[in-house]
Amino acid sequence: MVIHDTERPEAAPPLTRPRRSSRRVRRRRTIVIAVGALAVVLLVIGVVVVPPIVGRAAAVSRYDAAAGKVAELRTQLDEAYTASGGTGSPAASLDAADAVIASGSALVTDKAATEFQAAVDDAAAGLGGDQTGILTRPALDTDTATIAQLDAESTILEKGLDGLRDTVAAAPDKVAAAATGIATGWDGLRAAVKAQGMRVLNSYADAQKSTEDAFFQALTAFESAPADQARDALAAATTASEAVKADAQAYRDQITAAAAGTSTQPAGGDVRAQLDYLQTYWENYNLAEWGDYNPLGGDCVNFTSQGLIARGWQMDDQWNSPGASGMASKPWISTTAMEAYLKGQGFVSNDNDHLDRVRPGDVGIFDWGEKGPGVDHTMTVSKVEYTADGPVVYFVSHNSDGANRELQETLFVQHQNSTVRIYSIP
Repeated sequence: MVIHDTERPEAAPPLTRPRRSSRRVRRRRTIVIAVGALAVVLLVIGVVVVPPIVGRAAAVSRYDAAAGKVAELRTQLDEAYTASGGTGSPAASLDAADAVIASGSALVTDKAATEFQAAVDDAAAGLGGDQTGILTRPALDTDTATIAQLDAESTILEKGLDGLRDTVAAAPDKVAAAATGIATGWDGLRAAVKAQGMRVLNSYADAQKSTEDAFFQALTAFESAPADQARDALAAATTASEAVKADAQAYRDQITAAAAGTSTQPAGGDVRAQLDYLQTYWENYNLAEWGDYNPLGGDCVNFTSQGLIARGWQMDDQWNSPGASGMASKPWISTTAMEAYLKGQGFVSNDNDHLDRVRPGDVGIFDWGEKGPGVDHTMTVSKVEYTADGPVVYFVSHNSDGANRELQETLFVQHQNSTVRIYSIP
């Protein structure tokens, strides 16, 4: 019997992957993560960062191009405007005009503002219609302006360029017409402000002369101020006018307080109504209501009294009239009695050497030198004209009938060596 060797051969060891070092694995993982992060960053830059930068650069470039074209046209317009006799530039003149109109100065009446605005609008239309506004638009700061702001402003400038190109192409005729229109508008405004200022000096003639002088100088400065200085000059004149009003009002308060214990008449009143009445009836007497005292020696005091009634005075037991149906009291129709009544009211008076505090609506009592002692005539101050040498005072009266009788001529030409006491009516 054969015995076979049954011992099994050893089994082969299992196959295994060679092991990599942990350091290499970590390095590979880090690279993968870094590449992924870089891809994300590049994606963010491409989607989020780059487009706004590119868009902003494009918006700035567009705005700079439009603003540059406007600047070129503005320069050409300015040159044509100067060559046509204009002062400064049309853009500056239009901008200054808007500033003056917007100032709200009491020296610019509604009528003057409307006429000035119309002249400016006509000139603007001649320069390029509604597109003229791009000449005076403030420049944007391209470092801080948003893309939306840059795009919006560029659109406005681009839209206005065609109108301005037409204007430049039509120069010098179109620009010359605009220069004339703007100059005419400014001349009209200056004249209107001066006239309004003189009305202030007339209405508030009882201000101190030094205050009036300062106001008149400010008015004169505005008259000659170029367009780019007009707003500041108007502001100075307006301030000076308010000083005149305040000084006059202080004097009125003073004389009102002085008469408070004795006067029976209301203070203030409607001086405009008083003067309107007197100017209406100085020549054509209001016979039906108040009659005529000329047959009895003169109607001057009767006429002055009528004006005071229109101002708001009230009849009392001394000063009264039944009108055309009867005889008035002595203070109503007699110069001597009227002066006594005014003194009794506590009113102060100024003579011919002290006219600084005289204003329209005051009452003058006259003594004609050629007639000897005693007062002879009564009139109402109708207006006071400012001059550098002192006020020129005018009176409205009956017999002699006159709307504006100048004081010095009345005292020394129509009469001789005469005197006047002008009572300040509170």
